[in-house]
Amino acid sequence: MTKRDCPSTSISQSPGSLLLFLGAGSWQHLCSATRSDDVASALFIQIRQRADRVLEAAPVVFAMEGRRLLGAAREAQARLMVLALTFRITGEEKYLARARQEICDVCRVQEWNPSHFLDVAEMTLGVGLAYNWLREWLSDSERAAVEDAILNKGILPSFHGTPKDTGWISLGSNWNQVCHGGLITGALAIADSHPDWAERVVQRAITNLHFAAETYRPHGAYPEGPLYWCYGTTFHILLIEALRTGLGKDFGMADFEGFLESGDYANQMTAPSGDVFNYSDARSKRGASVVTGAMGRKLDGERIGFNTTLFWFAKELERKDLVAHELNLVRSLGSEAAGPADRFLPLSLIWWSELLRKPEKPAHEAALHWCGRGITPVAIHRSAWEDPMARFVGIKGGSPSASHAHMDVGSFVFEADGIRWAVDPGMQEYHSLESQGIKVWDGRQGGKRWDIFRIGPNGHNILRFNEHHQQVSASAEIIMFESTGTWPHTIIDLTPVYEGQIQTIKRGAALPTGGGFTLRDEWETMNDATSITWQWLTHAIAKVTPTGLLLHQGENTLIIDLESSSPWEAHVADFNEPPGAFGEKNPGLTRICVRLKTPGSSRGYLSAFCSTTNLPPTHQTLSGW
Repeated sequence: MTKRDCPSTSISQSPGSLLLFLGAGSWQHLCSATRSDDVASALFIQIRQRADRVLEAAPVVFAMEGRRLLGAAREAQARLMVLALTFRITGEEKYLARARQEICDVCRVQEWNPSHFLDVAEMTLGVGLAYNWLREWLSDSERAAVEDAILNKGILPSFHGTPKDTGWISLGSNWNQVCHGGLITGALAIADSHPDWAERVVQRAITNLHFAAETYRPHGAYPEGPLYWCYGTTFHILLIEALRTGLGKDFGMADFEGFLESGDYANQMTAPSGDVFNYSDARSKRGASVVTGAMGRKLDGERIGFNTTLFWFAKELERKDLVAHELNLVRSLGSEAAGPADRFLPLSLIWWSELLRKPEKPAHEAALHWCGRGITPVAIHRSAWEDPMARFVGIKGGSPSASHAHMDVGSFVFEADGIRWAVDPGMQEYHSLESQGIKVWDGRQGGKRWDIFRIGPNGHNILRFNEHHQQVSASAEIIMFESTGTWPHTIIDLTPVYEGQIQTIKRGAALPTGGGFTLRDEWETMNDATSITWQWLTHAIAKVTPTGLLLHQGENTLIIDLESSSPWEAHVADFNEPPGAFGEKNPGLTRICVRLKTPGSSRGYLSAFCSTTNLPPTHQTLSGW
């Protein structure tokens, strides 16, 4: 699907009087599901417990954190969502009273920070949804205040703001999805009173969403990585559902190539441990929409990987397998107070209850080996599903210039026996860097972004040639992907991102069916002799042996047998304290560097065979793969 003329979006019905994100009869079915279905019941227990925590919490403090109001906006949004849903299901006045207070608090904020428009979009979503669900219980003065805030603090700044503030309108990143999705929710909530503005907001979104949506092509691999997949895709879905429930159709916003396939992308990125392949700006935990304050981020957001977004894909595709991880988590939690920290949790109850109304489909068999091409191509190989001890490797290509990308082209993670042996240290929070004057977004060649340990070349499992940086403007493609036979593998041509440093360089990752993991690099030097550095980051205790490396975590061991075209030396360094004064600590992190030299105009290679069971090493050229 590409850009096309915007279809008619005339606001001929009364969308403001309809319940956004809920179809006809959904409230009744939702209430019934919480009493008759174990998953729905467990989800509602978690939602109500959150609402109860809000009742005891102090008001949200709408204070700027650097240039952002985003933390307060998300906290307010999360509170409004759980309070409104809990009141509509239970009818208990205490939840309504606190929801009214929270709505008024948000609307009294002088402005919603249009200079960082994500803040505006999140505020507009929270207030718009709560207003739509609770409007009949609000006073006339409260309704007037809410509508005034949505219009003047949400919608109008998006039309009258500076080009810098509104550049998201046609941006090819999550900002496009988040801002259009949040504003559509608010606009449809007040469409009865402001139909012309609602129509303008809807038409603009339909005309411009393709800039972000087409990045899912062709297989759903999200170029910004799994964390921002969750963020951008959630708001894309909210936009779709707001249109469907408010206007009766989604105008093709779910039909972009690769979009529906991206539910499989999210699951494929999840390793047997439950952590994700956290490339680009991402954390290792599945899901991303954790919240602060009364919602309990520090309590449970960092330890529980829950992804509400996948409940929509399960509902849409009638595939319960897409939320197998979440269902196991919900059932195991029971009535514990510390549940999933995803701030959109109430929507998982709505989408799950809708899925219950659909006929059961045959079980879907997920692929053991998966490749998603596109702006940031990525491949996954695993030995099994539903086995926490399974082997898993994820490897990526792409470009450092992609939105939220790191200098990690060719990087990989590897798990076996329940342990992640090759790790990515993950993102560092932006404010922690910006508050120290670090130019996080200076992504030019030689820009300050690449001096940050977790973002630049030092913090990833990549190759270095004469210790130079990768070329920011270049991109690496997957040139071979094999999912069958005894040697499933991926080969990436890394040559473009090392232009001027090496004549050719290819990296292959294989997960043989007989066991183990092979990583092989083959290169050809230019005229001069070249120093090659091979990086592997781990939380294991690493020891250099005559034949390679030995990694220990607890009672588990990974043997890495190295074979190379010339003698190599290995160095092990503790990176708990990162280089530079502004980096975040990396508890237990070790970086292994294997170095060797290759003469000018010569071919070289380094092959690593990794096994937890002392298998005989297997080394063969990439041409033999």
